[in-house]
Amino acid sequence: MQKTIDIESLGFDEGAHVIIKHALKSVKVDQSLKIQASSKAIGTQLQSWCRDQGHDFKTISHSSGVFQITKKEIAEARWKKAERAGATHNQKDGAVKESPKTHWGLAARGAIVESGTPDFFFGLNHKSQLWADNLLEMYNQAVQWVQ
Repeated sequence: MQKTIDIESLGFDEGAHVIIKHALKSVKVDQSLKIQASSKAIGTQLQSWCRDQGHDFKTISHSSGVFQITKKEIAEARWKKAERAGATHNQKDGAVKESPKTHWGLAARGAIVESGTPDFFFGLNHKSQLWADNLLEMYNQAVQWVQ
């Protein structure tokens, strides 16, 4: 039987997440917790919180304020299918990708990017359009020119 809690009009700014987190302790991994709520913002807050915590979220009835959280192993769920955006050291082979994946967005080189992030469009999106191996030399020349 699925466990259900009613948080009434509580929002996350009023501690709803504490109650939800406590209720999830009694739910096994891959089982669900149904949330009943009357707060207008709770759906958005709950969805964001679930993404942050690594749990699956489902709206059962937005108009009735009924939502479902499926408990997941946080470490596994959040980083499942995540990938590294290149490497931090630019001398490492493949550190700077010629054409990075569009869902990496503005992730720093070497950062781990979660799966499920949206695609971003950048007009300048190829290494050949932006990269300079002699950047330090160019910078030093510019400094000398200004002086």
